[in-house]
Amino acid sequence: GVCVRHRQYGYRAVILGCEPRAQAAMERQLAAGPQGGVPRTLQPLYHCLVDERDTDREGATLVSECDLEPCEEALPIRSRFTGHFFEECDEIQGYLPGDVLKLAIRRQRSGMPLVLGR
Repeated sequence: GVCVRHRQYGYRAVILGCEPRAQAAMERQLAAGPQGGVPRTLQPLYHCLVDERDTDREGATLVSECDLEPCEEALPIRSRFTGHFFEECDEIQGYLPGDVLKLAIRRQRSGMPLVLGR
């Protein structure tokens, strides 16, 4: 539930979850060049729920760690999905996972990919 900003494109988002590194299908979607000496395919990838005020598309996207920076000003994230996945928490200036996201995280911890949905 950490609020972030994309370093290059400037959109705000909130982190839904993390993949430790790119899987084969993800690798094709990422630029292969290194960022800060670490190839993007070896960096953690974050599932981010994008703020609808900053883009014409809605939903989540997958972003390399090097492309994100913390952004306290991003709160609250505007998305029709925010309430589905999160509970806003002013004390941490971010979000706590709601029931749907908690279930997805439990599944991921048991070895399954992070799947947000039914």
